Order: sequence, then structure tokens, then C-alpha cells
Amino acid sequence: MNFIRKIFIMILAFSVITSLSLTLTGCPSAPSTKSVEVISETTEEELTGKTTEEGVTEEEVEETTKEEITRLTEPPIAKLILPKITAVVEYDVRQSVTLVNNGPGIATRILLHVSLIRDIEPYQKVVSMEIIPQGFETITDEYDNVYAKFEFANVASGEKLNIEIYYKVAVNALDFNISKCDCSLPTIFIDPELNIESDTEQIISLANELAKSKVTACEKVKAFYNYVGDNISYTSNPGDINEGALLTLEDRSGDCTDFTDSLIALCRAAGIPARFIEGVTCCTNGHYIAHENKHNRLEVYIPCIGWVPMDPTWGRFQANRETYFAGTTADYIIVGQGRNRDILKGYYYFHYNYWWGVESTTVSNQEEWEIVKVGE
Repeated sequence: MNFIRKIFIMILAFSVITSLSLTLTGCPSAPSTKSVEVISETTEEELTGKTTEEGVTEEEVEETTKEEITRLTEPPIAKLILPKITAVVEYDVRQSVTLVNNGPGIATRILLHVSLIRDIEPYQKVVSMEIIPQGFETITDEYDNVYAKFEFANVASGEKLNIEIYYKVAVNALDFNISKCDCSLPTIFIDPELNIESDTEQIISLANELAKSKVTACEKVKAFYNYVGDNISYTSNPGDINEGALLTLEDRSGDCTDFTDSLIALCRAAGIPARFIEGVTCCTNGHYIAHENKHNRLEVYIPCIGWVPMDPTWGRFQANRETYFAGTTADYIIVGQGRNRDILKGYYYFHYNYWWGVESTTVSNQEEWEIVKVGE
């Protein structure tokens, strides 16, 4: 009887241990739909002021909770049609970001995020990268963008901080065959957001009008692309002010950001996924000009194909119209994806915050790119 009892106890113990083991090593839970971003862990007693480069001063520690966008990747669709690579060009790229404490006070803390060029199939491959100075942290956002995060303390009045990033990048010229367009579409990147007002009556009505005689998503996107190219005139916006899709489509003028916002909004209004891309263009040849070497465009999700590049700004000319519809030349390097990236606070390429102590101060910035073909 004792022997049988011992066997029973051993079996019971084994069952409990097995159950505990399965609980500890079971499948991971689904990702949380919320995350907390702590902008500053400094107490109010330690700092008397805080500002960002746009000059907004805050008296309290900033702790923001945001709705996290679920990791935005396309659903698995079998046998996607790959693009044809028509050329490959390598570039030497240098990005320089300089921050200057203009005084009169000490900047007790400066927090800088710089968006990094990364491998993005099928567009580009980073052959090498060097970041100076060392001591930075790399972080990734919900769009898979990668950033170098720098923190500096007690920067004196008149002191300069210089960040240099050196790349060698191989860029592909691509041609996508979108003749097959009868697969299903995912439900990502179809919602309105700041500057992409795809839920407004005006944009929905325009999208419906342009698409009413079109059958496939490809035909609709081509109609939207042609409309933007034919009806919006290119103008440089003073101070990099973005008008957004709604105002651009009303005024029929804007820069590359406005062209891009407009086409994204029309696509999303029709339920076709579209997303924003920022990048830089070749070549500087010793003369960097921000509004010429920085450039925004987009990707549209085409059924059976996946994400396909579109550039309504460069494609506004009839001679370039087909080149930049479902295709790209090998002179554009992607720096980041996503229209209103939280880490950059709606800005492009980099963003910084700074804090001061007893005496207030201002921190200014200067950015420069150098982009040349390897061997030139």
C-alpha cells in the first residue's frame, strides 16, 4: 500500500513540474497595442526649462503614451513577382549633423536621434557604415527604421557637437511588371494621418471620380498618379512648411512632400495601401543644396507584387511619367519610411531636444550631405 502511495505521489509531482515547465516555456503572448515612451527622466527640480529645436518650452518632464502602430509588414502572399534590376550604382555618402549651443546658458542635456540608411530590399544595400563619435545607441521603430541615439551632458555656451556618418551604399534601378493585378490587398497603411487627410469628403470624392471607370487597383493608382502629375505645379515651400494633401489638391501646387502626400491620400481613400519615403539623391559634387538633394516619394502596395515605388514629383514630366510609375532609377537612397515618425516628432532625417539649468539657452543645427558615385 505504501509502495502504491509513493508511485501515486511521484506521478502527481511529475505532473505539477511538467505543467509549470509548459507555463514558463510556452508560446509568447501577442504584442501589446500600447507602449510608453519616456522622453525625459529628469526631475523638475533638476531642470528649470526644456525646449526642442522648434522653440517650444516645457516646464514639466515630458512623458507621453502613444498608440503603437502594429509592426507594419505586408501579409504573406505566395509567389510575389520580383522586379527587374536594370542597373546597380555604388555611392560614397557622408552625412554631417552639427549642433551648436548659442548660449548664454549651459545645455545640461541634449538628446539627438539621427535616421540611418539601412538595407532595404530590393532597393539598396549598405556595404559599409562608420559613425563618429562612438558611444551612441541604435534603436528601431515600428516601421523598422533604425536610428543612432546620442546623449550629451553639460554642453557649454559656444560649444559645437559634430556627428559624422560615412556610408558606402549600392543602389538598384528597378522596373516592376504590374500586368498581373488580381490578388488581394492588405489592410495596412490605409488610414488617414497628419497631412494625409484621406478621410475628408473632398479627397474621397476626388478618388471616387478618378476611379469610377477603373477595374483593378493598378488602374486606379495609375489614374491617381497621372492626376497628381498633370494638375499640381511644383513650388518650393518656404521654411519647409508642409501643406498636406487636402490643401495641395485644392491649391494645386506644392513641393515633393506635397506631391507625395496627395498621391498617398488618394490611394488610401480608395483602400489601396500607400506609405511615405524620405531620402537623398545623387549627386552633390561639392555643392549640397537641401531642396535638391533631399527628396520624398512613396510606395504603393500593388496586388500580386507588393510594395512598388512611385515618384509623382519626378514623374510630373511626360518624358519621365512611366519611369517613376512602378519603377525607380539608381540615383535615390532611402533614409526612412513613414510619414509622421514618432521618434522624429514629425520632422525628417534627424531630431533633437535640449534642456538647460538656471540660465536658458538655445541650440541650433546644421546638416550637410555629400553624395558621390564611387570612384568619381
